[in-house]
Amino acid sequence: MVAFPTSIKTFTEKEDNVDTVLAAHVNDIQVEVVATELKIGTGSSTPADGKVMRGSGAGASSWEDDIQSKSITIENPDGSEDISMFFANEAITITEIRAVLIGASTPSVTWTIRHNATDRSAGGSEVVTGGTVTTSVTGGDDVTSFNDATIPADSFVWLETTAKSGTVTELQLTIYFTKDS
Repeated sequence: MVAFPTSIKTFTEKEDNVDTVLAAHVNDIQVEVVATELKIGTGSSTPADGKVMRGSGAGASSWEDDIQSKSITIENPDGSEDISMFFANEAITITEIRAVLIGASTPSVTWTIRHNATDRSAGGSEVVTGGTVTTSVTGGDDVTSFNDATIPADSFVWLETTAKSGTVTELQLTIYFTKDS
């Protein structure tokens, strides 16, 4: 009976000239190898480009998007920042942006993420048109709805802030994305 992927099969060690090796011993190993191959996949069952096998930490796994992230922390933002974050040498799609503040007196920062494939000094395209207002000082504000989440290959990506109120000592922002195939 196959143990994988619900549990780990336990085998007893065999000793030359002491133990008799039976067909069932070899068959048990073959069943476990086939179960592993079925989980990983071959040919048309192999996941699409950009998928990775992730473990749950409890012995389970699944094929998922390879989500990557880039973060930036701005100390004492003043509401007029224009800061390069990274250069995307491959096309990417933003899946989530999370921002959180450290501050007091009802802190608030309005920010936007822009990208441009040809000229960093140009206005660029906004990921969220009109920007986003962040006020959270606990779990952060999560953005998952975008006007332009697809960033072409060879693009500059930058952060602009356009307003600040209250006392803000730090703005931390993380962009989560997948590489496009």
